[in-house]
Amino acid sequence: MSKAPKKYLLVPGYVKSQNDDDAHYISATRLALLYQVSLDDCEIYYADARHISTYPGLIRLKPRHDGDYTLPWRNEMNNEPAFPLNELNHATGEICEQHFGLTLRDYFAAKAMNGIEASQGNGGAFISTVEKVATRAYELADAMLRARNA
Repeated sequence: MSKAPKKYLLVPGYVKSQNDDDAHYISATRLALLYQVSLDDCEIYYADARHISTYPGLIRLKPRHDGDYTLPWRNEMNNEPAFPLNELNHATGEICEQHFGLTLRDYFAAKAMNGIEASQGNGGAFISTVEKVATRAYELADAMLRARNA
């Protein structure tokens, strides 16, 4: 039985509290609880072990000064970023910023909308308003996400 691939990189560390202006250490276990992710889906980064760039493709989860530990794409269909991008600091090689951009749901909806629009008047089902086209595109995207997780 093979292990499921890891999705996240937990980066424990200090964060300055907005309430008391003190620095507080947030452990890997605490980060997993705050982000509501399973430790089974995570690698843990320890600064003295390996360089952070040796964890390609993992979404980096670190302490946040604003207290917002939500994953922007999190929902019941595992709607992940479609094209996550890590921006590297060229001097150190470490990830300095992560960009998430489109979610898979948005990407699938855009592809579906393209097909809907291309079929209008060419033997495809005609959809009368742009709002209905958009709604149908997201219905198709949701179906694709469900099929992907089946």
